[in-house]
This record gives sequence, structure tokens and C-alpha cells, in this order.
Amino acid sequence: MDDGSLLLRNLGEFVETCNFMYNNIKYFRLGVIFGGKVLGKLYDITLQDEKDTVYVKVSGFFKEEDAKVYLSEFQTMVNTINPSSYKLIVDAREQEPVEKNVMGDIIAVLKIYLRAKFKKLVIVNPNSEIFKKQVEKCVKEVNFKGTFVGSLEEAYNL
Repeated sequence: MDDGSLLLRNLGEFVETCNFMYNNIKYFRLGVIFGGKVLGKLYDITLQDEKDTVYVKVSGFFKEEDAKVYLSEFQTMVNTINPSSYKLIVDAREQEPVEKNVMGDIIAVLKIYLRAKFKKLVIVNPNSEIFKKQVEKCVKEVNFKGTFVGSLEEAYNL
């Protein structure tokens, strides 16, 4: 019976990268530390109180289950603040194109961003032209009122 020790020796150290409860279900994600870097985490949500900003960095290839966990974690965080006092910056530069079945989740995320009524909604455009087109299609569908910028510096300066 394999206890994962071979994988652990080859890849690095397993670490919990996310842990929260939603609807009495405990969610957690495991990442792998390899060469001192956490692998496998597709997003980070950071509350920057000193800048009145919620900063979200998304990267990599989101699958449907990843999007659902993100939605849940983001909503849980929003419930702990008054969003109208914060700017939301979503840094999507490193986000990869998604499968067609995940497009509905992008729409759901955009709707949550709108419903939360942040002071400002700013999205840093993805580097991937394919993902940029996917986002543009979703934005049209929900009549998204956020601002799209080319750099993180621009996002903070708005």
C-alpha cells in the first residue's frame, strides 16, 4: 500500500493552502512546497486595510471545482467586511483560458463582484488573449460596470 511517501520525497512537502467552512462543509486545498515555493494554489485573496483594498490574484488553469471553491471563499470573505468601503482589484494577468463549462462560473463571480457593491471594481487584464476574450464575453452578458486596466500600478492608482 502506497502512503504517498514516494510522492512526498519526489515533489516536496505537502501544506494546507486553504481551510474554511461553508454550509457545514469543510473545504481545504493542499499545495505542495517544492524548492521553497507553494505549488497548486490558484488564487490568493488579501484584505489590505491600509489601502482600503481587497486584492485578488488569480493564476493558472481553473477547473469547475476550483471556481466553485473560489466563489465560496470569496463570498465568505466579503461577508466579513463592508465592501462599499473597499476597492476590489482582481489581478488576472496570469489566469489561463478556461474550459467552456467554467464560463458560467466566471459569470457568477462577476455577479458576486457587482452585488457586493465595492467602492470600485478594477480588473487587471489577463496576459492571455484567449482568456481576455472569454472575460469580455462574460462581461457583456452581465453588463459589468468595472474598470479594466493594463497593469497593477494602474489599478492601485484609480
